[in-house]
Amino acid sequence: MYLIHRCALFLIYVTSGVLCAQIPLRPPSEPSAGNRNRTFRSKEHTYSVRLIEQDDDICDARVKQYTGWLDTGTKHLFFWFFESRNSPEDDPLLLWLNGGPGESSLLGLFQENGPCRINGHGNGTLHNEFGWNSHANLLYVDQPVSVGFSYVDHEYEDIPDNNIDAAVDMHVFLQIFTSEIFPALKNRDLHIAGKQYAVCHLQPSKCPWQLLTTKCRPITSLI
Repeated sequence: MYLIHRCALFLIYVTSGVLCAQIPLRPPSEPSAGNRNRTFRSKEHTYSVRLIEQDDDICDARVKQYTGWLDTGTKHLFFWFFESRNSPEDDPLLLWLNGGPGESSLLGLFQENGPCRINGHGNGTLHNEFGWNSHANLLYVDQPVSVGFSYVDHEYEDIPDNNIDAAVDMHVFLQIFTSEIFPALKNRDLHIAGKQYAVCHLQPSKCPWQLLTTKCRPITSLI
């Protein structure tokens, strides 16, 4: 309980900086000097992605890191992405999801396997040399929408009420993330790890499983 409380205090501490930096976005055609905000829009305008490059002031990861939202219709999925410490150009993509359902994946980031940990005062982070991005590009997603920093435009509308809808949203997210936003990841091995109920949102037929990899490799081979 103490760790959860400390995590909550830290998220409150950094939220204003993260959100204020991302909400007033500029279109790609209007860049400004030193601006780290980028918005990707589909040609059909069915979705867009708001992206900002973060620094170690928020998470002492010591690698490139990005936060943002995938906006599709009325749904907005929040993510936090860290490059691998080893070889980001060659290492696979590892997706981590917390369970619940209803538990933010940022708890996993700051308390379990992320590249940084919340410090003892709850007002900053410490580098975690044992973070799971040692040999993988690491992605955290708050899912389904309405969990953590993910949200919908209208309360209770379009919130998934079953595993299939939640899985579809995650499938769409991963397709866009690896083909449009970080296309270098498109042909990499994809490993999916989670705890408790998280995997049900990705492969409902595999609900008894708590760890999945698309290449049938044990996740422990990477960390």
